[in-house]
Amino acid sequence: MPKWYRSAAYRIAFGYSAAFATGVLLLGIAVFFAMHAAFARQLDRTVADEARLLAGEFASDEPGELADAIALREKAPPPHVLLYAVYSPTGKRLYGMLEARRPPLGLHQITFRDETGQPDLGRSYAVALPDGDRLVVVGDSDDEALAIARRA
Repeated sequence: MPKWYRSAAYRIAFGYSAAFATGVLLLGIAVFFAMHAAFARQLDRTVADEARLLAGEFASDEPGELADAIALREKAPPPHVLLYAVYSPTGKRLYGMLEARRPPLGLHQITFRDETGQPDLGRSYAVALPDGDRLVVVGDSDDEALAIARRA
């Protein structure tokens, strides 16, 4: 009497099950990476748009108005996930809650201190202001993904 695991029906069923499981696994990996890329692009657009908006709105105003606008945004209720700072040309932080080194202009990944004082990674966009200062907006990558998921 042949063993049941030696039968052709068993081997065919096992082969189809393995192929199906492999397909589902590959599909899951593809979806994960596609969603990660979409979240990263959305975070990059968010920080860049926010930095350009602030720099454009307050470029000709008094520096105190920019500081007030940043303070107002930092006090916003959750899911507020952006951090702000304005740095002098020497690299000194003038105002804003962001604790990080003065980043170069443009879009970069930086290390900053989160609200618990621990190092964290985020995406930053830095814009030069007319007086030589640098406005920096940072989005915490982890928090942004959670905030987007809550809004959906």
